[in-house]
Amino acid sequence: MPKGREPFSLLGQTRGSEFAAIQPDLGGILRIRPHSKGTPSSKEAKSAMKFPPTDEQQAAIDAFASGANFVLEAGAGTGKTSTLQFLAESAPRRRGLYLAFNSAIAAESRTKFPSNITVKTTHALAMAGTSFQFQPRLKNAKVPLKIAAARLGITSPVFVGLANPIRETTQASLTMQAVRRFCSSDDEQILKRHVPRPDAMTPVVHAAIAPTIVQYAKKAWADLSDPNGSLYRFEHDHYLKAWALSQPPWGYDFVLFDEAQDTNPVVSAMVTEQLRLGAQVVAVGDSAQSIYGWRGAVDAMETFAADSRLRLSKSFRFGPAIAEEANKWLQLLGSDMRLSGLGNQKSKVVDDLVNPNVVLCRNNSTVIGELFLGLEAGKKVGVIGDGRDLLAVADAAASLKAGRTTDHEEFSLFGTWGEVVEYAESGDDPNLLMLTKIVDEHGPAAIKAAISRATDVKGADLVLSTAHKAKGGEWDRVRLAGDFAKTKYVDGGMTIPPREELMLCYVAVTRAQDVLDRGVLGWVDDAIDQIGQGRLKIDSGRHHRTPIDNPDPPPSTQLQSDGLPYRTRHPAYSNWTAGADAALLRRFRAGVTLTRLTREFVRTTDEVESRLYELLGRARGSEAVFGSDDRPLLDGVPANEPSAGPLTTTTVEPSAHQDDAYYEPDEHEHTAEYDEPIDPLEGDPEIAAIMEELDDWEEISEGEEDQASIRATFEYLMQRDDI
Repeated sequence: MPKGREPFSLLGQTRGSEFAAIQPDLGGILRIRPHSKGTPSSKEAKSAMKFPPTDEQQAAIDAFASGANFVLEAGAGTGKTSTLQFLAESAPRRRGLYLAFNSAIAAESRTKFPSNITVKTTHALAMAGTSFQFQPRLKNAKVPLKIAAARLGITSPVFVGLANPIRETTQASLTMQAVRRFCSSDDEQILKRHVPRPDAMTPVVHAAIAPTIVQYAKKAWADLSDPNGSLYRFEHDHYLKAWALSQPPWGYDFVLFDEAQDTNPVVSAMVTEQLRLGAQVVAVGDSAQSIYGWRGAVDAMETFAADSRLRLSKSFRFGPAIAEEANKWLQLLGSDMRLSGLGNQKSKVVDDLVNPNVVLCRNNSTVIGELFLGLEAGKKVGVIGDGRDLLAVADAAASLKAGRTTDHEEFSLFGTWGEVVEYAESGDDPNLLMLTKIVDEHGPAAIKAAISRATDVKGADLVLSTAHKAKGGEWDRVRLAGDFAKTKYVDGGMTIPPREELMLCYVAVTRAQDVLDRGVLGWVDDAIDQIGQGRLKIDSGRHHRTPIDNPDPPPSTQLQSDGLPYRTRHPAYSNWTAGADAALLRRFRAGVTLTRLTREFVRTTDEVESRLYELLGRARGSEAVFGSDDRPLLDGVPANEPSAGPLTTTTVEPSAHQDDAYYEPDEHEHTAEYDEPIDPLEGDPEIAAIMEELDDWEEISEGEEDQASIRATFEYLMQRDDI
């Protein structure tokens, strides 16, 4: 144990909440080397040593000298690192911490900061803060989900409502993901909102299974927070959370908090604690580059208790042409930041860059496609991130193609590769659809072979990366792939992608120094034109993932836990029938929302709306059938939605949410008492609608079409697993 350190302890153990002040290790910190070459930001480092600060940088230096806690909004390429160097060098007798976003940035930054600065990631701080007691656990073998399930006491599948069973390995996967989300949060205990809801799981099923998963997660955390535990797969975030729960003081005079716009709540809370303990804090970042919200990150710059807010807007990365392109995205994002480029740098924006040195993609599936193209062209291709994510996808596809389930989180609810393909073809996830086509075209083995042929990025002719992994990088000639977000046109007006997609586009277009090929993002020009006309709308992003929960996918993409869509399992609804039409009109006139209708009739929103236009004799686009609140419009007036029926469940029961102060019930979640056995068909809106059809069948003519419809309805009922 390092000299002067107290043993690490957790809340609730022998030492309770007591925790000795930790003085982080100063080893390995190097002085600035002004002329170091070969680093992505060497241009910035030289500028800091050769040139006086700009007016914006001087304002930051003055604020720092006053002892103020402030936010420094630093646009893309605006000399953020050199500015932080200026701050550090202005206080040589004060001990400071530069909190780096990842280990690569930390390694690079150690060559730039003076000796009074400790450069650490939060994980490095936590490892030292816990006296390295958790380090041996990182070397333990991985624990497969089947073994984890057995150790958790998960011995059988779970049946919820009319769904097929949720497998033991799926329950174990949800458990470990819940622990992971808890570790990223600033919560002190595991709650139901930490349990993820996969796209293939309905809100009702999630509400029923969540309390059980929480109990499993608490059991897993008891082992994972113990340095001597060994039962489950151990990750870096586990010891970080264990350390954070002890509320440790860091022992620095000031903290330079980098990339504050993309930090986990647990880290943000610890930085705020240092502020409370008297340390000076400078939160640095770019709110327009907050692109990790999908995995739970938050923009700490928005809520930071700052004395002042400053900015850096002069970019040293690119010239005026690319700065102008970046400003279009800042305008769409509603930011009042505007970048100015280097006047002597001849940057340009083109539409046909033939020989880029980097291609940025929105999705991993496109990275795979670009990898094949590059290798076929005889180029030395490098992939940022070493292709680990792509290898994991290929391994998962190989398992599913062989009829085996996989531990891969994206595919854990599927039993075969055919189910994945079917789901992709019936859904609105173009990334998954593209991925399945690439896997089927080349095969998992060929994909793994291609990744193995990728060279180191330092010696590559062509570098491939997703925009997420390219954040912080810069290259001479950048081409954007064709899978970035596109616009929609409705009633003559343009609808642009959700905010998180706009931020990712901003990150992508600001990676280029000399030449940018913006690919499919040329629509930004039309979007800027439409702002002045008041016709521009922003997609709500309802079907995009969020950190805590996933909004429902359209019903045609919604799976039971066996991975099969209702539409495939029950072909009676493959075409609209007279009975289905009658039920649709009845439900519509009763005030049922569009969202619920799509679930009940297993259709996309477009299919339901189109059918109603036909049945109501309305011309599509001339008169809306649903209002902006999703409710039916009867003669232009919203109808009242009927109350929902009870939840149908068997093994798992939803509980009250008194243990979760932050719990917000889903609009489609129902609860019920379980004193008496429940009819397995009771409360299913789809069954209720069909039964109502049969009861009222005498009101419908007995033509040939009606007879065919009723036969289809009975065939549908006979195929139900629960009848």
